[in-house]
Amino acid sequence: MKRHLKQYGLTGHHPHDRVSTMIRFANKADYVEAVRVEYKLRKGKDPNGPPKHDSYSFKNNGDTELVMLYQPDGRFPTGNTPTGLTINFEYVDKMGLPAFSDYYDQLLVGNPDLGRIETPGISFRGEKDKSSTIRGVLSLSSKATTSYRGIITNPPYPAIFGVVNTGALKWLLPAVLGLATGLAAVALLRALRTPPEE
Repeated sequence: MKRHLKQYGLTGHHPHDRVSTMIRFANKADYVEAVRVEYKLRKGKDPNGPPKHDSYSFKNNGDTELVMLYQPDGRFPTGNTPTGLTINFEYVDKMGLPAFSDYYDQLLVGNPDLGRIETPGISFRGEKDKSSTIRGVLSLSSKATTSYRGIITNPPYPAIFGVVNTGALKWLLPAVLGLATGLAAVALLRALRTPPEE
C-alpha cells in the first residue's frame, strides 16, 4: 500500500530531499547535444529537432527531475565544458517568496563558507517550473574548490503536495466496497455454519 501512496503523491517531499538536478551549459551546441543524448537514452530514439526553449526537463523516478539549461547571457555560475555544470537542488518546504527569501538569508548567517549567488526570484527556472516554484543558489567554498548548492520550494514534481489524482484512483472505492462485502459474507457464512449451542 505504501508503494501506491508514493505513486500517487500522497507522501510528498521531505525537507532536504534532492528533487531537482540542473545541468547548466554556456554553449548552445553543448546544451542541444546533451538534451539529444539524454532524450535518446530515455526514449530509444532521437528527438524531433533541437529543444524549442533554453531549458529542457526530464522526469526522474516519479517525483524528481533532471533539467538542462542554456544560459544565453553567460551568467555565472554556468559550465563552459561539454558536460556543463551540475547543481543539485534540495527541497526546503512549501512556502511563498517572502518566507523562502528569509530561509535563503538565514542559511548565510554565521556560515562563512556559503556565499550569495542567485537569490530567490532571480535564479534561473526550469522548463516545468510552476509559477509557485522558486529556486535559489548558493556557493559552497573551501580552500580547494567551489561548489554550488541549490534550494527549491514548490518543485514541479510532484505537482502539488498531498493532492490525489482521482482519475488514477477511481478503482479504489469499488475495491474497498468489494473487500468489505466479501469480509461480511465470510462472517455470515461462518455464523450460519456454526451449530447452535444446546
